[in-house]
Amino acid sequence: MGIAHDTIPQLRKRINSFRPKYVQDWIAWMRTPTADRACELKRILGKWQGCRGNTLRLAAAEGYALHSPAYLGDLLVRAQNHVDTLRSFDLRSNGSYTKQACDALRALWEIFEDLSYARPNPDRKRPPPRKGKAGVVGISKATLLITEGRVGPAFDSRVRRKMGMRRISNAEEWLSALQRATADIAAFERRNQITLEAATKLTLPPGRIYDMALGPS
Repeated sequence: MGIAHDTIPQLRKRINSFRPKYVQDWIAWMRTPTADRACELKRILGKWQGCRGNTLRLAAAEGYALHSPAYLGDLLVRAQNHVDTLRSFDLRSNGSYTKQACDALRALWEIFEDLSYARPNPDRKRPPPRKGKAGVVGISKATLLITEGRVGPAFDSRVRRKMGMRRISNAEEWLSALQRATADIAAFERRNQITLEAATKLTLPPGRIYDMALGPS
């Protein structure tokens, strides 16, 4: 299901089949100046359908605002201290799950629930998903981006299926899912006697490599 039973060639095949458009979006994100990242976050999450069912917030207040604050730029500001706490986070290491790191991840979950909102729609027959809040797809994709690949994967339905998971509904379940990813990487490395980075020959953080291994092909 994950990568634990992969050989090195099998893992490289997964990486090589990762959908190119996501690689291009990643490169664009990494090249985006800090001042422009709110706009780029909106562009990428929109393309990646990070908040499907609800509406992504504006990057900032522009003209006639479609919604009240917060805006994506506000969320990035709120998130920064927690991102700084995760500077040394390594998905390969159980030791990364310190109290401080886990608290930072819980805080990012709470902040990024506000990536989306429920746009008023009197014709809507059903209530909006999660009352307009973002779910694990948007939250994990935003976290993957703002931590520059340290915290991953992005837990869309495809990745969850490959990891044998059904739903992730809250921060504690997300933490548990990340720890399962860590265990999966450890099993691969024990089996093949090689690190994830050396096996793939990629100079990327493990969270990003793991996201590419399980992501869309």
